[in-house]
Amino acid sequence: MGAFSSMFIKVNADIPSRLDRYLKRQYPALTQGVIERAIRLKQILVNSNLAKASLRVIENDQVFIDDKLSLVPKSEKEEFFPPSVVKLAEKIIKDYLIYDHEQFVAINKPASLATQGGSKIKLSIDDALNYLNYKSAMDFKLVHRLDKETSGLLLIAKNYLSSTKLAAAFHDKIIRKTYFAITLGRPYEETGEISGLIGKNRGGTYEIVQADQENGKLAITRYKLLEPLSNGLYLIEFIPLTGRTHQLRFHAKMLGCPIIGDTKYGNPQSILRSKQMLLHAKNVIMPATIFGREIIIKTDLPEYFSKYIS
Repeated sequence: MGAFSSMFIKVNADIPSRLDRYLKRQYPALTQGVIERAIRLKQILVNSNLAKASLRVIENDQVFIDDKLSLVPKSEKEEFFPPSVVKLAEKIIKDYLIYDHEQFVAINKPASLATQGGSKIKLSIDDALNYLNYKSAMDFKLVHRLDKETSGLLLIAKNYLSSTKLAAAFHDKIIRKTYFAITLGRPYEETGEISGLIGKNRGGTYEIVQADQENGKLAITRYKLLEPLSNGLYLIEFIPLTGRTHQLRFHAKMLGCPIIGDTKYGNPQSILRSKQMLLHAKNVIMPATIFGREIIIKTDLPEYFSKYIS
């Protein structure tokens, strides 16, 4: 990486931003660990004062960067992207793209593709967005996520300002998301709502969620039985009113109708019915308060669903 002598950066941001996030937008090669270490060593100051990574910087703030911290600005960044990342980026803007708005895009994510990276993830949507941002003037950002095993509609902001609007809309629960699932068995009631406190359990082979009355967070899901299928299977609509990890998968299990192909929350009978998990993010409704008009986006179910739906 290249290096600069000690310098000051004048903040240019439409809305307040965390210091660490602002620096990573300006210098994509920086990692969270590097930033936090530099702050501890007083290699990064804001307005000549000690700072924290969570400090909100605003328009015209002065950020001091010591020359001991090696940086590469976005315009000069030279980075190798594996062919798999380049290929995925091309698919995102061509094959997976279903809606193109001036502020965001919507894609139809296939199952088995991770939204974000992790210790066991070799390729993710986020990797491809980093490549697209490097190659273009865009600043694509994830504003929500889908489980790797879940297919369907994923929104991606085109810039920082739209990402904050969408993230706030998800936080305030004004974006309505609808999922379709094929389950083994059906809920006792054809329509209803399930809620409870759930939390992560990291004690097993892989991360799952469970009921947690002490430290859990509230998870609420509405559901509706759409159609009985053959061999004890049912097509069910799920509408999450909160956005907890694995919420729909856990709630389906609690309703006594695990999602087909769900290896974490299913039973032997439901797991063996399909190699793919049959949960799909089907529709999104965005109110006019976000971008000036109501936006409704719909996706088709993956082809492998047709095996179960006549």
